[in-house]
Amino acid sequence: GQYPRFLRAHWKFLKTVVNKLFEFMHETHEGVQDMACDTFIKIAQKCRRHFVTVQLGESQASVDEILTNINDIICHLE
Repeated sequence: GQYPRFLRAHWKFLKTVVNKLFEFMHETHEGVQDMACDTFIKIAQKCRRHFVTVQLGESQASVDEILTNINDIICHLE
């Protein structure tokens, strides 16, 4: 499933994957939004500490950034 050990060891890659999933949440092809949401949930559960900790080179915890932008992230979900 989603390679949590690798993602936990590589924060910038984890952040890139999550941002790509957020892009897929705007996709209109059938099943893509569901896949993006399901995958994000799995990653968030397996890498939860990385989302609540301020990572090297970041000004805030990822969860704070996500919550600030949540309306834009989910605006196209059906």
